[in-house]
Amino acid sequence: MTARRPVEPFPPPARLRVPMIQHDGPAARILVRLGQRVRQGELIGRAEQPESLNVHAPLAGQITGVNRVDTAHAADVPAVEITSAKISPSGHADRAGPVSSSTEPANAAGLADVADRAGLTNFAHPAIPLGRQLRQAASQGIHDVIINAMEAEPMLTADDLTVAESLDMIIAAGVWVRGALNARRIWLAVDRANRRQVSHCRSATAGTPLRVVRLRNKYPQGAPILLALTVLGRETPCGRSPVEANVFIVGVAALAALAAAVLHGRPMVDRVVTVTGPAAGRPGHYRIPVGTTFADVMRHIGLRRPVAQVVDGGPMTGKAVESLDAVVTKRTCAILLLDRDSARIPRPGPCVRCGWCQEDCPVGLDPQALLNLMDRGEVTKSARFHPQACIECGVCSYICPAELPLAQAAADLKRLTLIGAHAS
Repeated sequence: MTARRPVEPFPPPARLRVPMIQHDGPAARILVRLGQRVRQGELIGRAEQPESLNVHAPLAGQITGVNRVDTAHAADVPAVEITSAKISPSGHADRAGPVSSSTEPANAAGLADVADRAGLTNFAHPAIPLGRQLRQAASQGIHDVIINAMEAEPMLTADDLTVAESLDMIIAAGVWVRGALNARRIWLAVDRANRRQVSHCRSATAGTPLRVVRLRNKYPQGAPILLALTVLGRETPCGRSPVEANVFIVGVAALAALAAAVLHGRPMVDRVVTVTGPAAGRPGHYRIPVGTTFADVMRHIGLRRPVAQVVDGGPMTGKAVESLDAVVTKRTCAILLLDRDSARIPRPGPCVRCGWCQEDCPVGLDPQALLNLMDRGEVTKSARFHPQACIECGVCSYICPAELPLAQAAADLKRLTLIGAHAS
């Protein structure tokens, strides 16, 4: 429904509630106070912990609240409310200065610092600061960089659009990353069925170090550990990142944002979002400011039929939104507006012992065994079933004829196992 549609403008709402957590990590510290005027791009939340992320004002306006808000991934998150003031008293757009110079960073530390100042995440799962990921890669030693230009899930088309509109910036940022990490090779992974994109990428990368590799995009091929295996034949250690297999994998959206931060000093204050689904009145791509409520998105998009479910993310791994007062964050890649016929609300029944979940798991886990362990609370006995290897793709739940919560149980057991490992 949205393939090759250009980015459409999204009118800034009169009020934004900008969360201080927009990734998988702790909150940024709020820097502003009630009544204060802020400029677009001004720092309003500072990352003061290693895992936190800088937050900037998506638009110019006045601070009219310091409260809490829900996102699709977290409830009761500290937030700053900004009431819009589009034009400054001088009659010019009220923008903050750049967050970095326009000089290309010479090393990984410099590139990571730019990413930190701009508040960039890796746009992957888990959603972590891009700067932290770059520093980890530099300390590990990287042989290969893979740029992931394939859509992560069905129904999503924003990455394809990013490649079509920003490929030169993506290539430039990829070359910077390769040089900063002293990697030997750099690859651009594209969907071989998308002939238009393959041709575009081959033309644009001519004369550059990038090698275009055409892959069959069978979900979840875009998962980092599967890309490392498919492109390089390199297996990631169980429960680890491909960085530990000397491979750095980065998506096109992250590279486009990094290039904007390096070249123009632009912090991340919005996200190009695929808005689609049977209930969407005007499906397409929209550049939506973070802190916009899902209710505001629906008002602008319009509805062709009543909505039964709103999902932040793709159909396989997205999170159902419990309230339309929840807000868009940096990790919102898509918004699905589903009607009664397309909303998938599971009705779990008894396991029929078909074995499909185990047969189709891309990393060879036994999801039914993990569910049984989670139901019995036997976290300590789960080690031999390797829950930490789960990539949280959702295939097991999708394929299950009994509609069991296999993916959620595996993800919960993985989280509890990792917490236990850190505690010990």
